[in-house]
Amino acid sequence: MKFSVLILILLSGLFCSCSMDCDTAATTTEVISARELVEKNTFIDVPDYAVDGLPDSIRLDPQRIAKINAAQYRFIRNMEYDGLHYSINIASGSEINIDQSLFDEFVKMYVTDKNEWIDRMIEYKKIRGEKSKIVMTDVTNPAYRECLLDGVEFSGVIEIK
Repeated sequence: MKFSVLILILLSGLFCSCSMDCDTAATTTEVISARELVEKNTFIDVPDYAVDGLPDSIRLDPQRIAKINAAQYRFIRNMEYDGLHYSINIASGSEINIDQSLFDEFVKMYVTDKNEWIDRMIEYKKIRGEKSKIVMTDVTNPAYRECLLDGVEFSGVIEIK
């Protein structure tokens, strides 16, 4: 009888211990918002950012998305638009506290690729004799940056030529 009571007490302690560990683990995985990452100037690194074919469990992870949005916010805040092309007024990720490879991906995506797309669309419309304007998302709009911090979709556009 004493032995079974002792085992019952030990098992109860074990379950309580596991329960406390689980509660502790739950609080350490709390998602830090993009806004908080920006406000605290937390260094941002998303090593799998440019990896194709990531499983949804990684690609759609709320903390990963918040990091990407915060990094995009910092990057885009330093972009300029002259009415036809985009440029960036910083030279490295360290200037905005993000990983250099992430910075390089953003330069490609937001500056190089966007400008090439604009040039191709203008040329295409010239060849076809079209007079319509090119419409695209205005990433330099402060409202777009706020949407990144809030994790919501932006619907504003700009017209080119």
